[in-house]
Amino acid sequence: MGEKDWDDAAQTWLDFVREGKDYHRDELNNPATFKLIGNMGGQAMLDMACGEGYNTRILARQGAEAVGIDFSEKMRVCQEGRRKGKVRYTLLCHGRRRSQRVSRRSF
Repeated sequence: MGEKDWDDAAQTWLDFVREGKDYHRDELNNPATFKLIGNMGGQAMLDMACGEGYNTRILARQGAEAVGIDFSEKMRVCQEGRRKGKVRYTLLCHGRRRSQRVSRRSF
C-alpha cells in the first residue's frame, strides 16, 4: 500500500484498532515483542510504520523516549491528538519530499 492508500483507509483502520479489534497485535505480537525488548526505561525507541501511534505510546509509557514514523499524513494528524509522555511523531514520505530528519545518533 502507498501513501494515498493509507490516507484513504485511515479512518477505517483507526476505527478497527481503537475498537480493540486488532487481536493479533494485542494478544500475540505485542506481548512477544515487548517481552523481547525488555526494559525500555531511558532508551530511545523508533517505531517505524507506527500508524496511529498505538505502540509508540506504549513505548513511552514504559519509559522510552519514543519516536513514531509513518508516511500517511492522515495517520500523523490522528497521532497528534493522542500524544502523551515522551512521544514524538514525524512524517516520512517516499522520496523524502516532506520528511523530517531524525538524527543518526538518536538510535
